[in-house]
Amino acid sequence: MLKNALIAGVVLAAATTNVTAQVTELQATSTNDYLFLKHPRAGADVTVTVRPVNGQATPVEIERIKPSNGALEDELKVNWYAQASCAAGIDTLRISGPGGTSVQNLAGTRNAIHGRSNFQSFDVAAVDRVCMRWAKAKVEDCGWPLEAGTPGCNRDETFTYDASSPLPRSGSVNISGSCTNGALPNNSYIGELTLRCILE
Repeated sequence: MLKNALIAGVVLAAATTNVTAQVTELQATSTNDYLFLKHPRAGADVTVTVRPVNGQATPVEIERIKPSNGALEDELKVNWYAQASCAAGIDTLRISGPGGTSVQNLAGTRNAIHGRSNFQSFDVAAVDRVCMRWAKAKVEDCGWPLEAGTPGCNRDETFTYDASSPLPRSGSVNISGSCTNGALPNNSYIGELTLRCILE
């Protein structure tokens, strides 16, 4: 079920609670119709702590112990800047990705808008997969428990992902929409993520 909220004079219909937006009306200054997202200076910065599943003498399974699912979803948000313009009037705008789908129905009441969309931009399972595979490899290579100070057997490691090196098996953020007289171009974006994995 879609949840409706009135934000800055615009109705936002969101399929999840992982999207927040602030929208401001602009005056259209040209007949060129466009729609885009712009990445902020800072991307998502996340620390994930994992450990061998309790009760295993020789660890073969790894589990995340923090943050919680809800907290991790929130930390995986990127505060994108969005802007759209239609000389004939904006009909609908849609942003979709790992955080679900958000739709704005404007029905031609705005020619141009801009604002921020704080959108979950990475998949939780993809983040878990990176840290769990890294931790399992450490246990296999170094034994368990890890001995402090052993070369190559560190308990933490940082990974970075962006458009040139995307987070494996995590979807892109997609923005699309339409003017009252036709469709706007569809665009896809990859966010920036710094991921620190800790083996406890």
